[in-house]
Amino acid sequence: MGTYLNTLKTDKQSEDGENERVRYGLSSMHGWRATMEDSHAAVPNLDSTTSFFSLYDILIIGPHSDFAGPTSGCTTCVAIMRNDQLIVANAGDSRCVISRNCSLFC
Repeated sequence: MGTYLNTLKTDKQSEDGENERVRYGLSSMHGWRATMEDSHAAVPNLDSTTSFFSLYDILIIGPHSDFAGPTSGCTTCVAIMRNDQLIVANAGDSRCVISRNCSLFC
């Protein structure tokens, strides 16, 4: 599953934002891999009533850079907010954490 580094790369990239409907934050860390294999999308204003958020945990086995073929894959977690509805879906082992007023929301 990709080449590993000799030392952990702990630099983090963080982002936050908000609109009149939602406030969000995200952070990613490179880790032990030689290449960053994760990606995300944060689109709080997809349209006037919809926000879209997703995380892609891309799995690469071998020296592939095109993310295609039998030795690669992806897990994902997606959240879509539209009006007063929240739809969350995942594929693979990615999970979502939702909070309200700084507390976990179930």
